[in-house]
Amino acid sequence: MIFRLHTPTGRLARIVPLMVYHEGYNPPHPVDRLLPDGSVNLIIDLTDAPKFIFDNSTLRPVQTCRRAWFSGTRTTPISISTGPASSMLVLSFHPAAADVVLGESMVHFTDVVVDADAIWGPSVDLFREHLLDLKDVSARFRLAEAWVADRIAGASMPDERVRNVVSLVARTPEQVSVQALAVATGYSRKHLVHLFREHVGVPPKQFQRICRFQRLTARLETAAEPDWARLALETGFSDQAHMIREFRLFSGFSPSEYMRAKGDALGYVPVPER
Repeated sequence: MIFRLHTPTGRLARIVPLMVYHEGYNPPHPVDRLLPDGSVNLIIDLTDAPKFIFDNSTLRPVQTCRRAWFSGTRTTPISISTGPASSMLVLSFHPAAADVVLGESMVHFTDVVVDADAIWGPSVDLFREHLLDLKDVSARFRLAEAWVADRIAGASMPDERVRNVVSLVARTPEQVSVQALAVATGYSRKHLVHLFREHVGVPPKQFQRICRFQRLTARLETAAEPDWARLALETGFSDQAHMIREFRLFSGFSPSEYMRAKGDALGYVPVPER
């Protein structure tokens, strides 16, 4: 399997701080459950096999994805097919900057996966075709940078105060309050909530809860036998019961169930065939 990360620089990094390429991913389980992590992604599938989104409870297909699709901020887990032998380029947008490339409010994309050509028209299919013509991974990253640069040419850059606040919440979700965020930006609380909905897709409190959950799952990667009560307080929950409620809401598992079910990658849970 090939797995490569790429970090753009300069102006582009404010929009797309990370690109991921993988090739030959073909695990034995048929479905991956991805947990909410605050990410916003454009996925370019470089194979012809359709991918499916499944109902989390029944695992029945509810949506088919082909070629390229955009996934907005998620507040619930999403179950997706793993194969066969997928090869993908993923553009991971800054949560407060994807709307610059979309050209519309992020509130329309919360918990939604949309065919990319419904947003960008034939340009995204042409982009994919050019990616397929290239065999060098670095060249594919360069082409992706050029495609994004074309999309943002002449566009207004994201509100820097909102972008910085979003980054602050993502780094330290257990240490900030919505009121403190409003003070930091100079906006009223009401206006900050409005801006978050427009640029991120969810209000600041919801985004903070997602990031706090993500921080907890990251801690669990290195906690073989967690002290749940202590971990709850260290990651910003009021107590262990609060942590369990939030964890079940965002993942469908209790923390201990997640520890038994989780895979090797952060936020991925392999789902066996039923």
